[in-house]
Amino acid sequence: MFYENIIIGAGPAGLQAAYFFKKYNINYLVLEKNKICGSFFNHYPHSGKLISINKKYTGSDNKDFNLRHDWNSLLN
Repeated sequence: MFYENIIIGAGPAGLQAAYFFKKYNINYLVLEKNKICGSFFNHYPHSGKLISINKKYTGSDNKDFNLRHDWNSLLN
């Protein structure tokens, strides 16, 4: 089988790319060395918490700063 796009790794970036490829009906394949997607969470971040910690409250009134730190909006 021929794939137009190959995504290396099923972490957050790879899964997000796969989401949009599927959404727009683009041919792709995801390759992951581990048995499950997002397995890097077993080691990172060291805090043991997900990346998305609802940074709605960043302590800043700057909209650009807040948008850059809003991990919840990655798929919007």
